[in-house]
Amino acid sequence: MREGQQRVMQGTGTQVFKVIVEDRYDGERMDKVLSESIADVSRGLARKVIDFGGVFIDGKRIRRCDFAVRPGQTIEMFLDGRKYQAYSLSQQDIVYRDDYLLVINKPAGTETQPTPSRFKGTLYHVVLQYLQQDRTKGVRPDVGMVQRLDRDTSGLILFSINQRSHKGLTQMFRDRKVEKYYLAIVSGEVRQGGTFDSLLARRRRDNRTLSVERGGKRAITHYQPIGVHAGCSLVGIRLETGRSHQIRAHFSEAGYPLVGDVRYGYVDKPGSGQAKRHLLHSASLALRHPMTDIPLHCQVEPPADFAYFWQKACGSQVDWGNVLQQLVRS
Repeated sequence: MREGQQRVMQGTGTQVFKVIVEDRYDGERMDKVLSESIADVSRGLARKVIDFGGVFIDGKRIRRCDFAVRPGQTIEMFLDGRKYQAYSLSQQDIVYRDDYLLVINKPAGTETQPTPSRFKGTLYHVVLQYLQQDRTKGVRPDVGMVQRLDRDTSGLILFSINQRSHKGLTQMFRDRKVEKYYLAIVSGEVRQGGTFDSLLARRRRDNRTLSVERGGKRAITHYQPIGVHAGCSLVGIRLETGRSHQIRAHFSEAGYPLVGDVRYGYVDKPGSGQAKRHLLHSASLALRHPMTDIPLHCQVEPPADFAYFWQKACGSQVDWGNVLQQLVRS
């Protein structure tokens, strides 16, 4: 086998190793081949990466360590530099469930959908597992992803779990009939509300989203300050559209990057405390059920790290129930 060729995917920091199987490895286990072919990759690490779904053979994801390789095959291994700890869905994470819809309170640090580096532990994977364990005999689980949240964004995310609801729910998002409210802590003092309205596009060289004069997709973000303390602001946000990194890009461009969002320009200030992620929380979803037309409204308070940062800035306890009421009224 040729030496592993390392490259770095632009904008993601993910390392990609590529090896070509030679004749002498015909029929060998994939974990053994990877550990012998790539420097600093032990057999234990190779097994973890394979288990999490970070290895492909001729473009197909393979999650079996004992997979027997064949000469001439191309093996790619993706390493994203994060720990191999899989998120598992607990009952307390489920905010709403019926035969058609599933609403989950997503923890920060969990990927919504599979990436080249991992399948296991992504929200898509754990929802599939949950439905397989809970399914009626003979009924195959069906997950429709109508919404996305960034890995480090916490809070509500909605899934369609029945083919009969897929089309209707997708159309509701397309027609902007789902009300999506967020809470964000941003750097700087936001004293009045307003609306960001621009064309957003993804820049390939660093995978960042930014406003452009033409060629992008329209993005509309409504916002209202809820509180201002210690050089940062708690902001309520209503999304009219749902573009990738929309909130992060809009606030960064306005000079108010999200606290913790180093990628979009946040710089830690002395005495402000450290945020290990961008402080953005999907706090409220409101829609009419695509099958029954009954109003559905879900809310969740922000997680501990978000709440702690803002309480430290305020110097007092916060009534998050009241904050959520203000958010929906804004």
